[in-house]
Amino acid sequence: MTLKDKVKVFVATQALLTKGDRVLVAVSGGPDSVALMVLAARWRQSLQAPPKLIAVPVGHGPHQGSNRAAARGARRARKLGLEDRSM
Repeated sequence: MTLKDKVKVFVATQALLTKGDRVLVAVSGGPDSVALMVLAARWRQSLQAPPKLIAVPVGHGPHQGSNRAAARGARRARKLGLEDRSM
């Protein structure tokens, strides 16, 4: 069973989502958060009643370049068809 299948089964058996729910996906623009956002978008496509995914780009505060990375994450979210809630 793939990781995507395991997540799908877990979410279904635990009744974590119902039709019309929204899921926030925090994305800093780094490779780990972008990978998780892409996986979430692919997972959503595999569902019969998918939740709405909303990307929330977040910077790492004082870290140099964090705002640029968050902006890259927001652009990637839009390309995936996720709503972007930049702060």
